[in-house]
Amino acid sequence: MNVEPIPKPEKRLIDKGYTAFVASFPCMRCHKPSGPPHHVRRFHWGGGSRKPDDIYQIPLCPACHDDIHNKPKEFDDVDILLCILALWRMRFVD
Repeated sequence: MNVEPIPKPEKRLIDKGYTAFVASFPCMRCHKPSGPPHHVRRFHWGGGSRKPDDIYQIPLCPACHDDIHNKPKEFDDVDILLCILALWRMRFVD
């Protein structure tokens, strides 16, 4: 039985300017000052083993960042998507 190796994922997009842009906003959940942005993996962006591209980030304070890892069901998928889209629009469209 010939099994082909699983291809390595493409190199992820790293954009320090966009990361700083996202970090400049308050936490999307509690509106406190945000810490390092959270990379959203919920929608399988980047695959299971690779960190998602930097364009899939949301601003979260340290407490909410811990919550999204420990209690992900408390975060609404629609709110996360709307936050990402609003950030994209502010950064790339307007």
